Amino acid sequence: EAMAAFHQLARAEGILADFRRYWAIGAVAALGAFLVRLTFGAYDYWLLAEIARSVQTWGAIVALVGLADRFLNRDHRWRPYLSVGIFPYYIIHQSIIVVTGWLVLKAAMPVLAQFVVIFAATVAGCWATYELCRAIPPLGTLMGVQRSGK
Repeated sequence: EAMAAFHQLARAEGILADFRRYWAIGAVAALGAFLVRLTFGAYDYWLLAEIARSVQTWGAIVALVGLADRFLNRDHRWRPYLSVGIFPYYIIHQSIIVVTGWLVLKAAMPVLAQFVVIFAATVAGCWATYELCRAIPPLGTLMGVQRSGK
């Protein structure tokens, strides 16, 4: 329900322009609310902490969406490749993370090394899956990859 409401809000006329215009105010509000939560997050001030959490959340949303729209909303030559590949990435990424994480936990590795291995395995596994989907049409059909020319 919350995601559907946010989707409707994002589609509303002018909201994205407002996010782009007021991203700095959103960032300051989020940072200020975060500092309030650090200072007054104790049990005695739970209402203030909850209000600050809401301000922090919406301030961060305004800041991040506004910044992304302002600086990252550009077309790129990789977009067609990536937009078709996102569904196979979505389908396979969790399985790769779970299996790799399970294997990594059995090895005595520092946390940072575990992160690097899991991240690299996930990126490589997702990319390999997408390339297999492109090369093997029946697999591509199962994973939602349409062949070029269709």
